[in-house]
Amino acid sequence: MELSSRTNIRLVRQSMRMHAYNNLTCGRITVTMLGDMTGPKGVPDGRVDVRDVSAVAKLFGACYHDLRYNGNCDINDDGKIDMKDISTVAKHFENATPDVSSRAQLSIS
Repeated sequence: MELSSRTNIRLVRQSMRMHAYNNLTCGRITVTMLGDMTGPKGVPDGRVDVRDVSAVAKLFGACYHDLRYNGNCDINDDGKIDMKDISTVAKHFENATPDVSSRAQLSIS
């Protein structure tokens, strides 16, 4: 997949074990466009739609120490899910990758 300097991507952290110095020892990293949080099957689908805005909005007010906090929905990575995160996803509403199958995935075992 070729990415231009104008492409917005976000790493979605899913089922991985991290150790000191942020070394990934096993797990999966999915690279998606900014705002693409989920889809019909619960995984990013290459489109920013109402599911994505809803996923972030449902966690509004959650902070890093809360059980319901999801780091994937903390778009600006400031430790809390707030209007900045929701508005960032909303700003990219209706964006879609040119080829949904071109999303990159990295698996490490």
